[in-house]
Amino acid sequence: MKKALAVLLTMTLTAGMLLGCSSGKKDSEKDKADKGSGEKVITFNIGQEPTTLDPGLNSGVDGTMVLNHIYEGLMIEKDNKFECAAAESYDVSDDGKVYTFHLRDNKWSDGEPVRAQDFEFAWKRALDPEVASSYSWIFESGGVESFKAIDDKTFEVTLNSNNPVFLGLTANTTFFPLREDKHSYRE
Repeated sequence: MKKALAVLLTMTLTAGMLLGCSSGKKDSEKDKADKGSGEKVITFNIGQEPTTLDPGLNSGVDGTMVLNHIYEGLMIEKDNKFECAAAESYDVSDDGKVYTFHLRDNKWSDGEPVRAQDFEFAWKRALDPEVASSYSWIFESGGVESFKAIDDKTFEVTLNSNNPVFLGLTANTTFFPLREDKHSYRE
């Protein structure tokens, strides 16, 4: 009897382990529809709802996580190094004070091109005291003296001194572009 009970218990445990290894989950109708539609969806849990999705006003990690999926700065951090993102390339003057960013062909979700003027507008807006960006200090910290769109694809930034951390700052949400026709200075 003990032997039969041991065999039965062993078979039950083995069956349980095998069943536990399979998900047992069938695709929902929505999952099946999404797979066939070609639509790409990102789902992740950020813990709490961001207080804002305005790059110039964001100061939280939760907002940054979402904004990094919606916008793209001049540079992006990958493997503890900064690489071009919205910028296709950049030049630095011999004295290390002038950065000239050459934008790649990139489009907003409505098909309009991302332009150097979008960076200029966003940066001016973040610095406007009436907008009250909690990260406006980052421009001074980064040594940003001036910035301007030279043309649609060229954005020039002048620093007050050679600052080796400046490129990394351009990956911060405060430096992300915004379209003037979609945002106002006084929101």
